[in-house]
This record gives sequence, structure tokens and C-alpha cells, in this order.
Amino acid sequence: MQSQVQRLLIRADASLEIGAGHLMRCLALAQGWRTQGGVVTFLTACRLDSLNARLTASGFELERLEAAPGSDADLDQTYQTAERTGAAWVVLDGYQFSAKFQDLLKRNGTRVLAIDDYGQADHYSADLILNQNLHANEGLYRPRDPHTSLLLGTRYVLLRPEFQSWIGWKREVSEVGRKILITMGGSQTTHVTLRVLEALRLIERPDLEVEAVLGGGSSELHQFQEITKGFGGSIRFHQNVSKMSELMAWADIAVAAGGTTTWERALLGLPSLIVVLADNQRDLAESAQNMGLGWNLGPSDSLNVPALADTLRRFLLDSATRASMAQRGPEIVDGHGTGRVIKRMRSGGSRLQIRRIDQQDCRKVWEWANEPLIRSVSFNVEPIAWEQHQQWFTARLNHPSCLFWIAEDADKHAIGQLRLELDGPEATISISLDPRFRGMGYGPEFIRLCIQESFQSRPINLVHAFIREDNTISQSAFLKAGFFKRGTVLVHGHAAHHLVYEKGHPWETN
Repeated sequence: MQSQVQRLLIRADASLEIGAGHLMRCLALAQGWRTQGGVVTFLTACRLDSLNARLTASGFELERLEAAPGSDADLDQTYQTAERTGAAWVVLDGYQFSAKFQDLLKRNGTRVLAIDDYGQADHYSADLILNQNLHANEGLYRPRDPHTSLLLGTRYVLLRPEFQSWIGWKREVSEVGRKILITMGGSQTTHVTLRVLEALRLIERPDLEVEAVLGGGSSELHQFQEITKGFGGSIRFHQNVSKMSELMAWADIAVAAGGTTTWERALLGLPSLIVVLADNQRDLAESAQNMGLGWNLGPSDSLNVPALADTLRRFLLDSATRASMAQRGPEIVDGHGTGRVIKRMRSGGSRLQIRRIDQQDCRKVWEWANEPLIRSVSFNVEPIAWEQHQQWFTARLNHPSCLFWIAEDADKHAIGQLRLELDGPEATISISLDPRFRGMGYGPEFIRLCIQESFQSRPINLVHAFIREDNTISQSAFLKAGFFKRGTVLVHGHAAHHLVYEKGHPWETN
């Protein structure tokens, strides 16, 4: 029997210029998604062999973007890849994804999570917007569709599984710090790391232990040979680190970039000196200092080596400040953010609420049933008389083998109806949506919510759907909801696809 999985497409990039932050936090989401039974494909313009190798070594499908990032051709390849892979969600992480990019994906029925740090788009139509930063606020995303939900703040920080085992860990703060971690991310930061090492050499402390993590694209190890000569302590260099959490737990302090690793350091309570490597890190570095996670050193190009050496001396000796930072970090980042994001995605972004149909819905269901498109793809194309509908509706409403729902959006607009007809442990499903709400990705979400509810309340283990071959929109909705094709049958003289959904789907429970 074909297994059922929920597929995710991640569209994110990395390079020496923009760093690896977008791709790495998406890797955290991908690993969490897979842990809960899903399959992930990355579509990326990244040409850094070390990062791409890390994705494939982690077991994820990798496809290369052939178009210019953010272009119409990028949009076309993203949509085509989502359709071909059967992705339930597309994740967009980057500054190149415009209002048009989101809107056209949504118009094609794709559910979208936009990871967005600054509200740079003119308008948002994504199902979910994630901004995991301390400065996140609703005002950044006021121009958005009514159905768009916001996930704001550090409750939703995306952390890789390697950090999960450190949740609840308590750091022991030494009276005098001596173990230093230097990590500047995946961009071209050799010159920044060299300045930090020069400052450490000025301290002249033979007990210092330094672990320096170099970017995945750094090949200038020879540049560090001179700086290590005459260094009183010990220095080790690392590239393509797979266990960053262990280095962070080992260190007394970090000198680090103001990017996404800020949240990893916070979880482990690692006191930090934060370097701003790009304009998009400025707000995060300032917020981190204001919230007591570290000291903001400012832009990297303004680092003064003697002044940095003085700051390092004071920081290593200031156990009270380091202890406060060690306590504050886990209070701000508790490590459960990835699970919270995935839970919201699994619930379709919480856009819909379902309720059981009652008598007052009779006319609305009749109007939907007689809508021209619905009749044209039904097995009986003839219009339904009002009197006939009233008799049928009352009979189904009171029948114990019929489960009948209405879905409503956040504004209590009724967007459609769904019915399950039970036959022992199996059921047959039918659905129709109000014409005003078609093309917004509601169908798969509505189907999943009702199946969840029915499996919890009734001893059902298999759901059948019969869809006319020319009804491609419904076919796509059911496939995205987790159904798979069993074959083709004849229903009332019409060729129809037979789709099924088996109990035990990994996405049935929250």
C-alpha cells in the first residue's frame, strides 16, 4: 500500500555574499518536518558545495534553481516544483520574494509560509508569516490578506534538532572566563575573525582556549598561521561544523555574528559579543543587547582591535554580567519554536474553523449545490429543486451515518460544506466551496480538519473520494490533503478517479 506523507518545498538561498542564515534556519524546519513524518525538497540557488552537501547528506531532496532569484522564472520553477512534488506547503525565506511572488503561488492553490524579518514586501498573501526576531511586530505586516496569520517573536525561533537535547540545560558560569568561541557565519568574514584573534593576542593570557569556526566558503586557512604564532593560549580552527551546540555549551563566551545563531546561543545561555556583519543584522544585535543576551559591538568594519581587546578583558572578568546573560537566554528562547511553527502549519495556519451543519444552513447548502461549476463537475448535472433539497437535507441532518460540516474563516464567513457518508469503518467524502473562496487553498485544509474530527469521534479507518476525471481542481485538493490514487472507476456513467485516505496519516493530530 502506498505510504502517505506530507511534502514540503523550501525555497531559500545562501551565498558568500548573503551568508547561510536563511538556508540554515530552513534546515531546522526541514528536520522538524521530517521528524513528524514529512518529506522535504529544497529548491535553491546556493552554489556553496559544502552547504548543498550538508542538505543532501541530511537526506533531503535538492534541486538547483536555474533562474535569477526572485524573477518570474524563479516563480515559475517554484510553482512547477511544488506541483510535481505534491508539496502541501511552500516555504519562502529571503528578501527577494515579492507580493507578486506570494500572490501567484496562492492563486494556484499553494499554501505558503513566508519567513520574513523586516516586512519588505508591499503586500502579503501568504498563509503564515514567520518573524522570529525580538523586534517583530504586527505593524510590519499591515498590508496583508485577511486570511494571513502572523507568528511573531522568539516563541517561534527555528532551532535544529541538535539543540533539542539542550533544552533545560543550565550553564555553569566561571568566575574568570577563558574558553572563547568565534563564529561569524557562512559569509566572507575572514578579516573579521582575524581582527578578533589579533585582539585576543593583545590580552596576553596563556590560559585562553579558542575555537574558531570558519565559514563554509572560507579557504584562507593559511592567513591564520601568522596570527597564531606567539599566541599565549591555544587555538583550533573548524569548518563545516556539524555539532555547533557542543561548542556553544563548551564556551564561556562567544564573539559571533548577529545572525540566526543568536537564538542558538540564547538557548544555551552563552554570553556573547555580537558583531554586525550586514545591515539586516543591526536590529537583531540591538535587540539582543536590550534584552540582556549580549553586548553589541556594532558594524564589523568599525571594529578597533585595541578597543576590542579591552572589551574582551572586561567581559571575561565580569562574571555577574555573564551569569545574567546565561539566565536570560533560555528565558527568551525555550527551544520549542520549531514544533510550534509546524503545529500551525499542520492545522493549515488556523485559518478555518469547522462546525456541524444545522437546519439554518439548508438554503446556503442548496445554493452551493446549484452553483453552475459544482453542477458541471457533479455526477448528476441536473439542477436540484428546492423541495427535493429540503427533504434530502433533513434526512441527512438527522442520520447517524452522516457527518456534515460547515467551514468558516476568521471573520465567520461560511466558505463551504463537506459531508462524510459512513459505511462501517469506511466513509465516502464530498465537498463544495463557495465561489468567493475558491483558489485560496482552503480545500485541502477543510478536508484535513474534517478527517481529523471524524477519526477522533468515529471508528473510521478509510475514506474514499470519487472525482470526475475532468475535475482537476478537486483532484489537486484531495492529493494535497493526503489522499492518493487507487484507480479509475465508472460512476453514473462518468469516468472518475478513486482516491483514498487511510487512518494513520502522520499529520492527523496536533
